[in-house]
Amino acid sequence: MNEITQIEIILVFSVCAWIGVVLLAWNKGASDYETGEMMARVIIIFTMIGFGIAWFF
Repeated sequence: MNEITQIEIILVFSVCAWIGVVLLAWNKGASDYETGEMMARVIIIFTMIGFGIAWFF
């Protein structure tokens, strides 16, 4: 197994943060609870996918 390096962890978090920024901008900063919950789920899923990619490739 490959070990995840610090730069890969930083890249995963920065990409997921930008995804969150884009989702908030796309939604125009709506304060709707369900919309925020959906965006949080998407960011968590993208973070898990990013770590999976960093771990296996």
